Amino acid sequence: MTTILPRSAFILILIFMLQACTQKTSAGLTAKDEQNETLPPKEPGYLIDENNDGVYEFVHTEEKVVFFVDEMGVYQEMYKHLLYPADAREKGIQGQVILEASVNEFGYVTNIVLIKSVYPSIDAAAKDAFTKATANGYGQLRWNLNFVKFKVTVPIKFVLQGKR
Repeated sequence: MTTILPRSAFILILIFMLQACTQKTSAGLTAKDEQNETLPPKEPGYLIDENNDGVYEFVHTEEKVVFFVDEMGVYQEMYKHLLYPADAREKGIQGQVILEASVNEFGYVTNIVLIKSVYPSIDAAAKDAFTKATANGYGQLRWNLNFVKFKVTVPIKFVLQGKR
């Protein structure tokens, strides 16, 4: 019997694996922060633009994004570029930034919107890391036999060592 993990559980497992494999422990990725903030629905699905009209609708699907590298590779690449800003570190500022990325039918990120802000320099660091990680593409999503535009929510948590 095959067990299918919900998307959020997979990302959470991926995050713990990334944190265990890296030397940078000042900033991390997570699917939830300690305040249990609301994130996208846990059921399988995506916000897609099926008709290419700029209207995104949530669709329930078991279809997965076909990553150009792989999902773990995208997050590892982002983690490599993720730097904790000195001004935020000095002020003891930490928290979770949430980005929403629009991905075109060819698999490239076309827009990144800040959904939840923490602090200007932290927000900029998160956006910069994700932009660099996806510079060569993110991945494609097939829906009804066609590749479609879709949106993905990217939570990025900044935690100072010794503080929780």
